[in-house]
Amino acid sequence: MMNLKWRTVGRSLVATICAFFAGCGGGSGEWRILLDPHETLLRADLPPPDTGSQALTSAEWPRRRLPGRFDLDAFRLHERMEPPGAPALPAPQFPSTVVELSLDPVARTLEGRATIAVTAADAEISSLAFYLSASAIDAVEAQDPAATFTFQNEILTVTPAQPIPAGGAWSVSVRWHDRDVERELDFTLEGGGIVLANYLGNPSTFFTYGYHFWPRPRQTNNLGRVEFRLRYPEAQRLYFSGRKLSEASNGDGTASAAYEVEHVLWFGVSLALSSYQVVDIDCGDVTLHLAGMPGASIDGFPIVPASYAAGMKKLCEDFSARFGPPAFSEIAFAGVDERFINGFSAPGLILVPNYTFDDDGTGSFSERDFFLGHELSHQWWGNDVFIQQNRNIWLIEGMADYVTMQALGALYDAQAIRNLWRWEVRPLLDWWAAGGTDHPLVPPAPIDMEPRIFYVKGAWVLKMLEGVIGESAMRSLLRTIRAGHPFTAITTEEFMTVAQTEAGSDLGWFFDQWAFGTGWLELDETHVVENGRATVTVTQKKSFASEPARYFRTPLLLRAEKGEAATEKSFTLENAAQEFLLDLP
Repeated sequence: MMNLKWRTVGRSLVATICAFFAGCGGGSGEWRILLDPHETLLRADLPPPDTGSQALTSAEWPRRRLPGRFDLDAFRLHERMEPPGAPALPAPQFPSTVVELSLDPVARTLEGRATIAVTAADAEISSLAFYLSASAIDAVEAQDPAATFTFQNEILTVTPAQPIPAGGAWSVSVRWHDRDVERELDFTLEGGGIVLANYLGNPSTFFTYGYHFWPRPRQTNNLGRVEFRLRYPEAQRLYFSGRKLSEASNGDGTASAAYEVEHVLWFGVSLALSSYQVVDIDCGDVTLHLAGMPGASIDGFPIVPASYAAGMKKLCEDFSARFGPPAFSEIAFAGVDERFINGFSAPGLILVPNYTFDDDGTGSFSERDFFLGHELSHQWWGNDVFIQQNRNIWLIEGMADYVTMQALGALYDAQAIRNLWRWEVRPLLDWWAAGGTDHPLVPPAPIDMEPRIFYVKGAWVLKMLEGVIGESAMRSLLRTIRAGHPFTAITTEEFMTVAQTEAGSDLGWFFDQWAFGTGWLELDETHVVENGRATVTVTQKKSFASEPARYFRTPLLLRAEKGEAATEKSFTLENAAQEFLLDLP
């Protein structure tokens, strides 16, 4: 997920050149020593974006906040069903579910019916609980045994007359309706914007995991296969998560579509319905739909999805070349109500604010393409390769930032990409400079996780890993991870193992400091020039661990400049203070 409101954010000011590099002044003679001149390391003194960058200011980032305490055991919206201290029981299995939905924006209603198959796996079932947002439950039907139900605070609890024994199978049918419902939800992990679930009076109708428009069991995140059969106004365009099975007119002003959804996580099903104008893009065997609601954006510019077709095609083709084709043959970007200021990527469907597709006549720019690419990359990293523990979220969100930066090299020159990295890292550096409470990229225990760390530091850690193992090994690493985890969770430890295999060397030192340590590089230098050689002393002012203090080990490029003369050489920095010899031209 990403947060970007490009026309209302502040622009960064250019700092003086001496703020760019530690040790800009000092030393003897006329030689100037630059540390990490190509800006490959996560350093406290990285420069701000160039003037004119559509950069997010630090003030924009407080919207990226997490609700309460993050549960590092699994993605959950609510507490488990078991009371505190009770032993965890194996979750029931749900081998198949059929959900029928009828949407009527004019009547402002949603009607649903779900038939849910249940297997009692390794323990008997005495009750089942489902998340379901509804005005009312019309009926709950079950046989052999029959069942009773309660419905309170959007939780439907179904209780069989006799417990379902271990190994037994059962089926429950639920009918419900919702009417005149408008739910304003701050639905993203980052707290990045409003989602209007079931906003039937607007041009768009869309649902997310914050609005439970079908009975999703509370006991499990992996449901097997769910088939959704949807009835909606034929004049409008429907986009839905998962794989489309069929779509046809009913001859009465309505249309019907069926979708198959597998491996459903708690955030994994979305819907968008509007009178969209659509641009279709071929990306190998995949069709990419750019769908915007006609009219003008909140900024007063016309909505023109075609303006972004060429860039999105290149990004999709780059991701496919790097990681293999996406898991879904159709991927839609659907514009939704502009009070939603984030992006959200579900399987096969990406929700973005409708202003994403406006056109002021100047074309796109790197920050907007970064936003689009980040969400698109989640079709590989997030919806195919996914996570089950939030401590590993950097492998999804940091990965999305990193791979998008790499892919944007097909659209922008090297200087623009360097500036984009400066733009991406600035909110993290500003937060650190303001005294933000740091924590490891991969926390060992439940904490209040800071999104700037797992987004931004996560991306820079992957960038620095590429600098250690090389671009070819990094490409092979990510392709191997993706190929080995189809609809499967990845952990940091698994990623480390594959990285070491691809590198052919031990990388424990790298992950100790960047994944499990804290902070960033803060460097200073002094130098003495004698007899055509510079003796450069580099000091680390910050450690990644304390008691005892442990300092970063990293490749470090030193560059010496004097007029038109220049030379540079790579070294390995690994001590609190270290001397390097640099022969001068």
